[in-house]
Amino acid sequence: MKNHYEVLGVTKNSNNIDIKKAAQAKISQIKMIFATLADSDKHKNYDLKLSNLSATKRNYYEILEINIDANPNQIKNNAKIKIDEIKTAFTILSNPKQRKQYDLEINSTKKTELIVTNTTPNTPYAPPETLNLKNGKCSTCNSIIYQKAEICPKCGIRHRRPAKKLTLLLLTLFTGGFGIHRFYLGSYLWGTIYLLFFWTFIPTLISLIEYVIFLFRSSAKIEEKYEAHESIVAIVMILPVLLFFGGIIASIIIPAYVDYSSKTKVVEAILLLENVKPIVEKHLQKTGIFPSTNQLKTMGMIKSETYVLDIVANTQQNYLQATMNNNASAIAGKTIRITYENSNTWKCSSGSPNGINFDYLPYNCR
Repeated sequence: MKNHYEVLGVTKNSNNIDIKKAAQAKISQIKMIFATLADSDKHKNYDLKLSNLSATKRNYYEILEINIDANPNQIKNNAKIKIDEIKTAFTILSNPKQRKQYDLEINSTKKTELIVTNTTPNTPYAPPETLNLKNGKCSTCNSIIYQKAEICPKCGIRHRRPAKKLTLLLLTLFTGGFGIHRFYLGSYLWGTIYLLFFWTFIPTLISLIEYVIFLFRSSAKIEEKYEAHESIVAIVMILPVLLFFGGIIASIIIPAYVDYSSKTKVVEAILLLENVKPIVEKHLQKTGIFPSTNQLKTMGMIKSETYVLDIVANTQQNYLQATMNNNASAIAGKTIRITYENSNTWKCSSGSPNGINFDYLPYNCR
């Protein structure tokens, strides 16, 4: 584990002012060393003076941890690593909570496989409470570290970027219907599903529920459980394009769905009318008169259904007419009729007034 006190050259009793001054001095030193070794003339002059350097004083090569024959790229890379180490050390030691945990870490001899107890502080170095530690590898130095560690304790490089509660809440509230918050959390599959079905408004309802859940969850829990992904930037950039094509798809799918739904509802009305036809034909054969609405109700042949409000009989024009109810949505209040012509022959057509649209009628009614 990298000793951040040694990196900054301070003691454990140093205050924040001393830590800040030490970090600034160390960064200035690294920049000066890089400027010297990166310049060929200055580099040669320094090498000439190197032999006269005090044995107790560290030379530039030792500070950057490079060989004397290191190439410019090696010098640049090691200078950057050293500056990152200094910045990481300053970030941790200037934060009281992280510094306290770090002090516990460097004095601890426990193995990373041990189960964390409820007394383990919740910091970038500590895993969630009551969980078994799961190891992973640092992408920079390949050291074995806790999978959800924010910063590698050996090289000090940021390894995990926890999600921020405020960012998550804003994305969920304003773009949740498009699944942008899911991309932010790295849930690409769910984010894609939200995008594909945003036009149904179901993702919007789900995201509102998620917003309430995130709202009452502490920042520490969110940072512990979720990791922020940079893909959110790309998604926001391509969102207008996705919305454009999504709008085109929705303009095709939604009308097609409405047509299909309306046609299935008309089928119910047709079936009800078909059930009444035999009774009407029998009544005509017996009395020679088309039965009235009340007569059919008395026989129990006229009743409302899921999408049908009622059926009326016209004794003058010999027809049965069904009216759709509010459950029929797009065709609510519309009518369809069947007219008795002769010899048990019926003609299906759109009713009057407010006849059902021609496109929603069965083929035998057109």
